[in-house]
Amino acid sequence: MGTENSAHEPFVQSAGEEVRKTVEAFRGAQARGMEALANQLVEKRTAWFEKNEELIRAQLKGTDVEKAYQLVLMKIGIDEEDAPIVEKSEERVVFHSMNFCPALEACKILGLDTREVCRAHSERATDVLVKKVNVNLSFSRNYDQIRPHAHYCEEIITLQV
Repeated sequence: MGTENSAHEPFVQSAGEEVRKTVEAFRGAQARGMEALANQLVEKRTAWFEKNEELIRAQLKGTDVEKAYQLVLMKIGIDEEDAPIVEKSEERVVFHSMNFCPALEACKILGLDTREVCRAHSERATDVLVKKVNVNLSFSRNYDQIRPHAHYCEEIITLQV
């Protein structure tokens, strides 16, 4: 490991296991590009959904955008309190994620910009996931409102009509 990474080692060692794994994954992605890591996340989320589809679908309630929101929270393992809805209609839901995030912590440790990393690493995987509810749904983020540059990550699920 180079000197750039060695300065971060005390932080990595004291971080939780999930953050440690994310730091290592992001370090590898810095060397070979984020696309392979993003593809792995798409595969992981797709496999999770397919394995648990019947149970997942039985728990989803409401409009398709509400179901997609519930699905995202279910996959990440957080409660609505950690990502409250701030705007809702039949075609769109906007929520502010304030939950613990291994990617955010890894970016802080490595000095990476979450606006770049989250777009490259997880946005497509989350978009693929919400399309499991309805292929006309899309997931995006407002990169002007993303941690640590804001107090929350503004995330949007839209039904394309």
